[in-house]
This record gives sequence, structure tokens and C-alpha cells, in this order.
Amino acid sequence: MTISSIKSAALSGALLSILAVPAGVQAQSVSGTDTGGIQLTFGVTFRLEAQDNRSLSPTNKQSSFEAATDLSFGLLTETRTQRFAFDLGGTLRALNTDLNLPNDSGFVEPFAALAYDISNASSRFSFSAQLRETDLSDSGTVLDDDGFEIISDGTATRRTSRADVSYDWGDDRRFGFGVFGRYLDTNYRGGVVQNTAGESLSDSTRLTYGARARFDINEATTLTSSLSHQTFEEDGTPGTRETIAFDNTLTIDRPLGPVRFDFGITNTEEGNRVALSAGRSFETPQGTWDGAVGVTRGVTGSTFLTANIGYNHPLPRGALTFGLARSVSSSNSEDTERLNTRLNLGYTQELTPISSISLSVNWSDTETTSTGLGTTSTTLGATYSHELTPDWNLNAGYRHNLRDDDTTGRASNNTIFLQMSRAFVTRF
Repeated sequence: MTISSIKSAALSGALLSILAVPAGVQAQSVSGTDTGGIQLTFGVTFRLEAQDNRSLSPTNKQSSFEAATDLSFGLLTETRTQRFAFDLGGTLRALNTDLNLPNDSGFVEPFAALAYDISNASSRFSFSAQLRETDLSDSGTVLDDDGFEIISDGTATRRTSRADVSYDWGDDRRFGFGVFGRYLDTNYRGGVVQNTAGESLSDSTRLTYGARARFDINEATTLTSSLSHQTFEEDGTPGTRETIAFDNTLTIDRPLGPVRFDFGITNTEEGNRVALSAGRSFETPQGTWDGAVGVTRGVTGSTFLTANIGYNHPLPRGALTFGLARSVSSSNSEDTERLNTRLNLGYTQELTPISSISLSVNWSDTETTSTGLGTTSTTLGATYSHELTPDWNLNAGYRHNLRDDDTTGRASNNTIFLQMSRAFVTRF
């Protein structure tokens, strides 16, 4: 399937779903639906957005104004043992900017996703696939498999094709086993794109497959182990890079929450990486904690402190969230080892029964362990939400992005936005 056919199918599906929603159904909202049968969902968001440095360029700042309509269509059918979901969508956009972009207006950023799951008392099968385009000229965060930013500067469009499959059996026994696989293809077109070292990124493919085993030592203790093999190929680079990973997790159930111990060995082209951590999840009257701390010895021989901590504190009319993650991994766009650190803070407060405000601070730093080069990104955001009617929601806000790159320099961008959204749901 070509990308032009994906765009045509996405646009046709979205427009047909508008015509197919009867007037009586439009009064329903997603939150008020029941489960069962076949569910059709159509979402529409009208959005206005202005930015003063859209591509976060340190030297060539270009402002932009965007008027867009985000369209989405979903089909879901679910029974006690099976679930099938299909999602389709994209954005109708008119973009005014001096940047030389291949798709400044029209139908952009199409996506299609398919998921199927079936299970019984002893086994589970899962399959998912998706196609997606992402405009890299937007200063919004662009993530890789590690969940961290990969783009230092770019005006290209990234197209990803991904498929995941897994099968587990023996769920009703003391011993359980499973196999899994993943395929990821990444392409860049219609512009330039650079990594955190200022080098151009190339198209790549990644294939991962492996097996896992579970052993219930007793009613409260479980040991799970997995062995995986990964191949990575990049255009313009001869040969295939291989990675073998052996990971183990020991989980002990406790009254206040489970305790976890993790140990993993990863063999890469540059050498071996060893990671060890211990963590726990538990609930208190003040909030819910989930965290782990550990150490990782990278392929360069250096040792890094790692952590993964999350906290959710409910308030009488809102919530406070905190997240901290620090890890060493190499499942990124270039298959190189990086030290990744991320900090998130969030605050939501209900102002009235139909309005609320949310504040967020997101900070991330990624550093290549072999060179020490990296990028630090900070995003500050504030959003005001208002329920116009039981069916329509209004969001208005401000976002400030700041990026400090060891190669390209420091850049910032300010964004203001206004959007109205609604979801239509029907069942049959």
C-alpha cells in the first residue's frame, strides 16, 4: 500500500464516518457509552496554532500559523475472549510559514492502526500493526523506541511502519512460555533531518524476535526471563548490526504492593551492557508510588545510576503527578548507546464543574555514551479546558519549548493554541 492510498483511505473513511453518524447518536459522548457489540467512533478537533520558531532552529527562526482539523475514525468489537480494533485518521491543514516544507497544506500526518487479541484460560495471542507519518518541522517532541527525542533539526516527514506479534501459553500452569516479534521500518522524505550530533539520519529497519519463560516459584513469587535477538540495518551503512539481550525479573507480592528485582545483560556491536535494579509499587492514603533504582555498566565501561519513579497524589479537586526516569539503552534511530534522563511534573485543578486548568513541566536529556554529545529539552505548558456543551470541549493554552544541543546550539519556541473537539460514538 502506497502512502497516497493511505491518505485517500484515511480521508474517505473520516468523511464517510461524518455522514454515517445519525443525529440521535451525536448526542452521546465517549464517557457515557456501554461496552459490547461493534462500536464506531468518530473524533473531530478544530485547531488554531501560532509558533515563533516552528522547527526550533538556533539560526534560522521561522514563525508559522496553522489552521487544522484533526479527524479520527475507530472501529472496535470486543467479546469476553477476543478484541479487534481498527483506527484511521489524519489532519486537514493550512500552514502559513516561510519554511520549505513538502506538505505545508492539505491532508497530512495520516495514520492507520490495527490490533487483534484473543485469549483463554491457558494462552494469549496478540497482533498489532500501524502506519504513521510525522511532520518533523513541528517543535513538538519526536520520540524513538526509547521514548526520548531523536531530532536535533529537521524539516522532513518521518514515515514509520511497525508490526508486533506475540503468543503465550501455559498461563494456567506453574510454567509458562511465550514467543514474540517486532518489525519497524523508518523512512525520511521531503526535507532534511539531523541527529543530536548534527549528522543526517538515514532510513532504517529493525527486526526483533525472541522467547520468554515464566516460573511461579510459589504463590507470591514469580520469575520471568526473556532472550531476544535484534538486527538493525541503515541505508548507506554496510552490514547488519546485531544485539542480543537476556533479561530477568523476580516479582514478590506484598500486602502494600509488589517488590521487583531486575537483571539484564545486553550484547551489542560495541560491547556488553549489564543492568541491575530493585523496585516496588505501593499505595498510601496520600498517593500511589511506583519506583525502581539500579546501576548500569555501559559498553564503554562507565557505570551509571538508573531510576524509574512515578508518583500520583490526588487532590480534592485535582491531582499532582511526578515522574523520573534514567536509563541506558540503544534502541534508537541509530542503534547507539545513550544515557537518557527524563523528569515530568504535572498539576491539574478543577476551577468550576465545567472548567479546569493544567500545568506541566517536562525535561529530558539524552547523551551518547561514546562521545558525550547530547541534547537537553525543556517544555513548559499551561492549558485551560472548558466544557462548552455536553458534547463540545474547548482547550486554550501556551507552550514554551527550549532545546540546548551540544552540536547545533540553543533554541526556543513559543506556541499558543485554541482548539474545540468532540467525539461521536454509535453501536450496533
